[in-house]
Amino acid sequence: MKKEVFIVFGLIFLISAGAFAETLSEGAISQEVEKYIKGFVGKRGINETQVQSVTEIDKDALPNDIDIKKIEDNNVGIYKIDYTEQNIQKKVYVITYSAEEFKKQETAKNIQYLQFGKMQGSESVYLDSATGVMSGADNGYVMMRDGSVTGISTSVVISGSDGKLKVKVYKNGYDTGFENLISSADNKKIDYDLQSENIVTYEPGDIISVYVEQIGEINWSRMTTMVETIS
Repeated sequence: MKKEVFIVFGLIFLISAGAFAETLSEGAISQEVEKYIKGFVGKRGINETQVQSVTEIDKDALPNDIDIKKIEDNNVGIYKIDYTEQNIQKKVYVITYSAEEFKKQETAKNIQYLQFGKMQGSESVYLDSATGVMSGADNGYVMMRDGSVTGISTSVVISGSDGKLKVKVYKNGYDTGFENLISSADNKKIDYDLQSENIVTYEPGDIISVYVEQIGEINWSRMTTMVETIS
Protein backbone atom coordinates (compact mmCIF):
# COMPACT_ATOMS: atom_id res chain seq x y z
CA MET A 1 0.00 0.00 0.00
CA LYS A 2 1.29 3.41 -0.95
CA LYS A 3 0.85 6.40 1.32
CA GLU A 4 1.55 10.02 0.55
CA VAL A 5 2.16 12.89 2.89
CA PHE A 6 2.24 16.46 1.60
CA ILE A 7 3.33 19.36 3.78
CA VAL A 8 1.91 22.48 2.16
CA PHE A 9 2.33 26.11 3.23
CA GLY A 10 -0.50 28.46 2.38
CA LEU A 11 -1.64 31.97 3.33
CA ILE A 12 -4.87 33.10 5.01
CA PHE A 13 -5.82 36.77 5.28
CA LEU A 14 -9.36 36.46 6.63
CA ILE A 15 -8.95 33.88 9.41
CA SER A 16 -7.62 35.34 12.62
CA ALA A 17 -5.33 33.75 15.19
CA GLY A 18 -8.30 33.74 17.56
CA ALA A 19 -10.17 31.39 15.22
CA PHE A 20 -7.28 28.94 15.38
CA ALA A 21 -7.20 28.97 19.17
CA GLU A 22 -10.98 28.61 19.37
CA THR A 23 -11.03 25.23 17.62
CA LEU A 24 -7.73 23.81 18.84
CA SER A 25 -9.05 21.91 21.85
CA GLU A 26 -11.56 19.85 19.86
CA GLY A 27 -9.86 19.60 16.49
CA ALA A 28 -13.12 20.83 14.94
CA ILE A 29 -13.03 23.70 12.48
CA SER A 30 -15.50 26.22 11.10
CA GLN A 31 -17.19 25.76 7.73
CA GLU A 32 -15.26 28.76 6.42
CA VAL A 33 -11.91 27.19 7.32
CA GLU A 34 -12.92 23.76 5.98
CA LYS A 35 -14.04 25.30 2.68
CA TYR A 36 -10.72 27.14 2.35
CA ILE A 37 -8.65 24.04 3.15
CA LYS A 38 -10.57 21.83 0.70
CA GLY A 39 -10.21 24.47 -1.99
CA PHE A 40 -6.50 24.81 -1.26
CA VAL A 41 -5.72 21.09 -1.60
CA GLY A 42 -8.13 20.84 -4.52
CA LYS A 43 -5.74 22.97 -6.53
CA ARG A 44 -3.15 20.29 -5.89
CA GLY A 45 -5.16 17.41 -7.32
CA ILE A 46 -7.19 16.21 -4.30
CA ASN A 47 -10.88 16.30 -5.22
CA GLU A 48 -13.32 17.38 -2.50
CA THR A 49 -15.23 14.09 -2.92
CA GLN A 50 -12.10 12.19 -1.86
CA VAL A 51 -11.78 14.05 1.45
CA GLN A 52 -12.96 12.09 4.48
CA SER A 53 -12.13 14.57 7.23
CA VAL A 54 -10.39 17.88 7.96
CA THR A 55 -9.15 18.32 11.54
CA GLU A 56 -6.92 20.86 13.22
CA ILE A 57 -3.63 19.61 14.68
CA ASP A 58 -2.47 20.52 18.19
CA LYS A 59 0.73 22.53 17.67
CA ASP A 60 2.08 21.16 20.97
CA ALA A 61 1.81 17.57 19.67
CA LEU A 62 2.92 17.75 16.04
CA PRO A 63 3.11 14.55 13.94
CA ASN A 64 6.60 13.41 12.99
CA ASP A 65 5.85 14.42 9.38
CA ILE A 66 5.85 18.11 10.34
CA ASP A 67 8.88 20.09 11.44
CA ILE A 68 8.25 23.80 11.97
CA LYS A 69 10.85 26.17 13.37
CA LYS A 70 10.93 29.92 14.02
CA ILE A 71 7.32 30.63 13.08
CA GLU A 72 5.21 32.74 15.45
CA ASP A 73 2.77 30.39 17.16
CA ASN A 74 -0.25 32.72 16.95
CA ASN A 75 0.05 33.05 13.19
CA VAL A 76 0.00 29.32 12.40
CA GLY A 77 -2.90 26.91 11.88
CA ILE A 78 -2.23 23.23 11.09
CA TYR A 79 -4.86 20.93 9.59
CA LYS A 80 -4.89 17.24 8.65
CA ILE A 81 -6.92 16.04 5.67
CA ASP A 82 -7.67 12.30 5.43
CA TYR A 83 -8.66 11.18 1.95
CA THR A 84 -8.63 8.19 -0.41
CA GLU A 85 -7.23 7.86 -3.92
CA GLN A 86 -7.74 4.63 -5.88
CA ASN A 87 -8.74 2.90 -2.62
CA ILE A 88 -5.46 3.94 -0.96
CA GLN A 89 -5.57 5.81 2.33
CA LYS A 90 -3.57 9.03 2.22
CA LYS A 91 -3.18 12.19 4.27
CA VAL A 92 -2.28 15.82 3.76
CA TYR A 93 -1.06 18.37 6.28
CA VAL A 94 -1.93 21.96 5.40
CA ILE A 95 -0.03 24.60 7.34
CA THR A 96 -1.63 28.03 7.11
CA TYR A 97 0.25 31.20 7.94
CA SER A 98 -1.66 34.42 8.60
CA ALA A 99 0.12 37.66 7.74
CA GLU A 100 -0.48 41.07 6.24
CA GLU A 101 1.97 40.48 3.44
CA PHE A 102 2.82 37.34 1.54
CA LYS A 103 6.33 36.38 2.64
CA LYS A 104 6.32 32.58 2.62
CA GLN A 105 6.99 30.48 -0.45
CA GLU A 106 4.83 27.48 -1.18
CA THR A 107 6.57 24.14 -0.74
CA ALA A 108 5.53 20.50 -0.79
CA LYS A 109 7.05 17.27 0.46
CA ASN A 110 5.78 14.02 -1.03
CA ILE A 111 6.58 10.77 0.82
CA GLN A 112 5.67 7.46 -0.81
CA TYR A 113 5.96 3.87 0.41
CA LEU A 114 6.46 1.29 -2.34
CA GLN A 115 5.41 -2.22 -1.35
CA PHE A 116 7.14 -5.41 -2.52
CA GLY A 117 6.95 -9.05 -1.46
CA LYS A 118 7.20 -12.75 -2.25
CA MET A 119 5.41 -15.73 -0.75
CA GLN A 120 8.43 -18.05 -1.00
CA GLY A 121 11.79 -18.50 -2.65
CA SER A 122 15.05 -20.44 -2.64
CA GLU A 123 17.16 -18.47 -5.11
CA SER A 124 17.99 -14.92 -6.19
CA VAL A 125 14.93 -13.25 -7.66
CA TYR A 126 13.09 -9.96 -8.14
CA LEU A 127 10.26 -9.33 -5.68
CA ASP A 128 6.65 -8.80 -6.71
CA SER A 129 5.08 -5.35 -6.51
CA ALA A 130 1.86 -4.71 -4.57
CA THR A 131 -0.07 -5.55 -7.77
CA GLY A 132 1.26 -9.13 -7.65
CA VAL A 133 3.43 -8.64 -10.75
CA MET A 134 7.12 -9.50 -10.49
CA SER A 135 9.29 -6.40 -10.67
CA GLY A 136 12.41 -6.22 -12.83
CA ALA A 137 14.57 -3.99 -14.98
CA ASP A 138 11.53 -3.00 -17.05
CA ASN A 139 8.80 -3.63 -14.44
CA GLY A 140 8.15 -1.92 -11.15
CA TYR A 141 7.07 1.45 -9.87
CA VAL A 142 7.52 4.20 -12.48
CA MET A 143 8.50 7.44 -10.78
CA MET A 144 6.50 10.56 -11.71
CA ARG A 145 8.68 13.21 -10.03
CA ASP A 146 12.33 13.84 -9.29
CA GLY A 147 13.19 12.43 -5.87
CA SER A 148 15.28 10.18 -3.64
CA VAL A 149 15.09 6.71 -2.12
CA THR A 150 15.46 7.25 1.63
CA GLY A 151 14.50 3.99 3.32
CA ILE A 152 14.05 0.24 2.97
CA SER A 153 12.72 -2.33 5.45
CA THR A 154 12.23 -6.10 5.19
CA SER A 155 10.80 -8.98 7.18
CA VAL A 156 11.09 -12.63 6.12
CA VAL A 157 10.89 -16.23 7.36
CA ILE A 158 14.08 -18.25 6.78
CA SER A 159 14.62 -22.01 7.09
CA GLY A 160 17.44 -24.36 6.10
CA SER A 161 21.18 -24.14 6.47
CA ASP A 162 23.29 -21.03 6.94
CA GLY A 163 22.87 -18.26 4.46
CA LYS A 164 22.10 -14.59 3.90
CA LEU A 165 19.69 -12.48 1.89
CA LYS A 166 20.57 -9.10 0.42
CA VAL A 167 17.40 -7.18 -0.40
CA LYS A 168 18.49 -4.51 -2.89
CA VAL A 169 16.84 -1.43 -4.34
CA TYR A 170 17.26 -1.40 -8.12
CA LYS A 171 16.77 1.54 -10.49
CA ASN A 172 16.20 0.72 -14.16
CA GLY A 173 17.68 -2.73 -13.56
CA TYR A 174 20.85 -1.51 -11.84
CA ASP A 175 21.86 -1.98 -8.21
CA THR A 176 21.72 1.35 -6.34
CA GLY A 177 23.87 0.03 -3.47
CA PHE A 178 21.06 0.59 -0.95
CA GLU A 179 19.93 -2.65 0.70
CA ASN A 180 18.82 -4.69 3.68
CA LEU A 181 20.92 -7.64 4.88
CA ILE A 182 19.27 -10.52 6.73
CA SER A 183 21.09 -13.65 7.95
CA SER A 184 19.65 -17.04 8.89
CA ALA A 185 21.61 -16.61 12.14
CA ASP A 186 19.70 -13.45 13.13
CA ASN A 187 17.29 -13.82 16.04
CA LYS A 188 14.73 -11.65 14.28
CA LYS A 189 14.61 -11.91 10.52
CA ILE A 190 14.12 -8.21 9.91
CA ASP A 191 16.22 -5.27 8.79
CA TYR A 192 15.66 -1.59 8.07
CA ASP A 193 17.96 1.10 6.75
CA LEU A 194 17.60 4.84 6.26
CA GLN A 195 19.66 7.36 4.33
CA SER A 196 19.53 11.06 3.52
CA GLU A 197 17.96 12.54 0.42
CA ASN A 198 20.03 13.06 -2.75
CA ILE A 199 22.12 9.90 -2.28
CA VAL A 200 20.03 7.52 -4.40
CA THR A 201 18.08 9.78 -6.71
CA TYR A 202 15.62 9.18 -9.54
CA GLU A 203 13.93 11.11 -12.33
CA PRO A 204 10.46 10.90 -13.86
CA GLY A 205 10.24 7.67 -15.85
CA ASP A 206 12.82 5.77 -13.78
CA ILE A 207 11.69 2.32 -12.59
CA ILE A 208 12.20 1.28 -8.97
CA SER A 209 12.25 -2.45 -8.24
CA VAL A 210 13.67 -4.74 -5.54
CA TYR A 211 16.01 -7.69 -6.12
CA VAL A 212 16.85 -10.41 -3.57
CA GLU A 213 20.39 -11.78 -3.80
CA GLN A 214 20.58 -15.13 -2.02
CA ILE A 215 23.89 -16.28 -0.53
CA GLY A 216 23.96 -19.93 0.56
CA GLU A 217 21.46 -22.78 0.41
CA ILE A 218 18.42 -21.54 2.29
CA ASN A 219 14.67 -21.45 1.88
CA TRP A 220 12.71 -18.33 2.67
CA SER A 221 9.08 -17.27 2.62
CA ARG A 222 6.62 -14.45 3.36
CA MET A 223 9.06 -11.68 2.50
CA THR A 224 7.63 -8.17 2.86
CA THR A 225 9.70 -5.17 1.77
CA MET A 226 8.85 -1.48 1.88
CA VAL A 227 10.82 1.22 0.05
CA GLU A 228 10.47 4.85 1.15
CA THR A 229 10.86 7.64 -1.41
CA ILE A 230 10.73 11.43 -1.05
CA SER A 231 10.11 13.88 -3.87
